[in-house]
Amino acid sequence: MWKNAEGWANEQQSYLETKGVKSYGVKVDKDGRLLIPGRDTSGSSTPCRQSAQLVRSVPQGGKKGGMFHTIDPKREQGEQPTLIAEGYATAASVHMATGLPVHVAFDASNLEPVAEALKERHPDQSVLIVGDNDHPNEKKDWKTQASKSTGRSKSS
Repeated sequence: MWKNAEGWANEQQSYLETKGVKSYGVKVDKDGRLLIPGRDTSGSSTPCRQSAQLVRSVPQGGKKGGMFHTIDPKREQGEQPTLIAEGYATAASVHMATGLPVHVAFDASNLEPVAEALKERHPDQSVLIVGDNDHPNEKKDWKTQASKSTGRSKSS
C-alpha cells in the first residue's frame, strides 16, 4: 500500500486542509486518503490509513499495538522530551506550535503501548501525553493509563 501510494500528501489533501495542519512524512492513496506510516521501535512498519472522514484503519494483517508515526523533520528524537498524541492532527498541531518531535499513537487505546515502547527506547527522556478531548463519553481514561505506565502523573 505504501509503495503504491500516489505520492506525498500536501496541505491541500482534504484531511490536512480541514485540520489546518502540514504534511509530515505522509502520502495519499489513489482515492486521496491520507496514508500514515506506522513503525515500532525496531523499525518494522505498517501503513495506517486515515480518511478525510476520520475513519482510521490498519490494513488486513497489519499491526497497530505499539506502532506510531514520528513527526521529527529536524531529527531530534531522543534529544527532546518524548511527546505522544492520539491522532495525526493533534501531533502535527503540537509540532507546528513547539517545533518538538511528536509521535502519533493512531488512537487512544494505543497511547499506553506506544508510551511504554518509547520509554524503554529512551529511558532518560520525559514522556508527555498530549491530548485532545474529542471523546467526552469515553469510559476508559487512556491518557491516565498511559501516564501510569510511564511512571508519570496525569496532567490536563
